Amino acid sequence: MRVYNVKNVNHVYPITVNDIQKFGTPRESRAGKVIEVPEPVATTYLEPLQRVLFNKHRMANPFFHFIEGLWIINGSRDVKFLDHFNKLMAQYSDNGKDFYGAYGHRLRHAQGSDQIKIAIKRLKDNPDDRRVVLQMWDADLDLGKTMKDHPCNTHIYLKIRDKRLDMTVCCRSNDMIYGAYGANVVHMSMLQEYLAGCIGVSVGIYTQVSDSLHVYTDLPLWQDIKDNTDLFIVTGK
Repeated sequence: MRVYNVKNVNHVYPITVNDIQKFGTPRESRAGKVIEVPEPVATTYLEPLQRVLFNKHRMANPFFHFIEGLWIINGSRDVKFLDHFNKLMAQYSDNGKDFYGAYGHRLRHAQGSDQIKIAIKRLKDNPDDRRVVLQMWDADLDLGKTMKDHPCNTHIYLKIRDKRLDMTVCCRSNDMIYGAYGANVVHMSMLQEYLAGCIGVSVGIYTQVSDSLHVYTDLPLWQDIKDNTDLFIVTGK
């Protein structure tokens, strides 16, 4: 496993862009050609609330990511709300009305209970609990099915250490540019911050475990990113 222990997303992003070009393996995927890191990748953020990626080539939209993070925490799945902020989102819906694998809906509703509410109560009642696992992947709904929007992030592990909420997120398939170091780091750290606030503890570390970390090589954005060598590597403790 490749492990990155970093302060924030701006620290890790240029490092992984360079590493995937050096060590990545070209592969085919359902959505086109990719370069994939040949082993699982764990990215541990020491300061997960520093979650916005500032890079002039990636040009992440922090306002949309923030709105989508609130949409997830609320347990929503409708297309209409996100379409107001990003017209491209509707292409990932099978019926044009809602998203099949919406993380928030899976966490709040689709498993038959509000997993977020249960997690908050359990960790309030017992800060040493190591059984607080949130599930977004559902074998009955997802295994063997072919939908546009199966959850990429599948499980979340929560634990309290030294009055700080640590969170580990497992991801089966992680697009590095748009997902891991774009939207995911914002959404998941917002969820972590929300949970910590409800429990009454501080935010600890956040680890993203990406089983398949990759970039789509045919995208014009990737061509622009890889052809520029002025990526600023942020250093810091």
